[in-house]
Amino acid sequence: MTQRVWEGLAWLVIVAGVGLFAQMVAGAPKPVLIVQALATVVAALVLVGAARAPSMRSGLVLAGLVSCGLALAVLTVGPDMEGVRRWLRLGPVLVQPAALVLPAVAWAWASERATLIGAAPVAGFAILLAFQPDAGSATGLLSALVAVAVVRRGGSRIEMAALAVCLAATAVAWIRPDPLPAVDYVERVVVVALAALPVAGVLAALGLAAVVAPFIRRLWSGVHGRAGQMALAGLFGGLVLAGVLGNFPAPAVGSGASLLIGWGLALGLSARAT
Repeated sequence: MTQRVWEGLAWLVIVAGVGLFAQMVAGAPKPVLIVQALATVVAALVLVGAARAPSMRSGLVLAGLVSCGLALAVLTVGPDMEGVRRWLRLGPVLVQPAALVLPAVAWAWASERATLIGAAPVAGFAILLAFQPDAGSATGLLSALVAVAVVRRGGSRIEMAALAVCLAATAVAWIRPDPLPAVDYVERVVVVALAALPVAGVLAALGLAAVVAPFIRRLWSGVHGRAGQMALAGLFGGLVLAGVLGNFPAPAVGSGASLLIGWGLALGLSARAT
């Protein structure tokens, strides 16, 4: 394995460990902690696999279509929680597909110039997120697209049109009512841990910063593939911001296996830059 892969694994283990500690302090039950620990192992495997996987042609089209398919599945067969549909049930576990596929969509968007065939599924995915509603994921997707546009100093008309659709979908997602309450060890993990044990809260806050840090570090180090690193930084920066502004999970630090595995995927994709 390359140095970048080992570096990604180190980030994963440290942040996941901090998250487990903060969740425990915030009152997470033992089964939740076990699932999160198992998710860390899965995330590590995904990281290594993503770093070694060969690049694909038309990756944006594939990522967009898979994302739309999963989002449609969520809306049609996913459990309804007070009018909110964001998950698919796999036995006893709830999986949030958007958290798993967003890094692939962001990376693919940054890796190639979008044609109409590639941009349309991404815009459609954003619209489906608004229907769920999932303002957190929509914000992450929008932030990734904006970050890529900043690196490229703009974009084609098709890319800018897709970005505009994502912006509108994100606004709609935030406007729509979201009655789900915040959970202490998921969305409020930093605040609750800080109140219960200040050192745990401080570590959790640093952990949230560390979710974005690997991609920023690679930007500063002059690694090629700047658009991809910027897209992932924008994605997880947007997810962190959404958690601050609303009742959305703290990525990798709060309990949530899907977001942790998605972050592992992002670290693996980031390690592919040469």
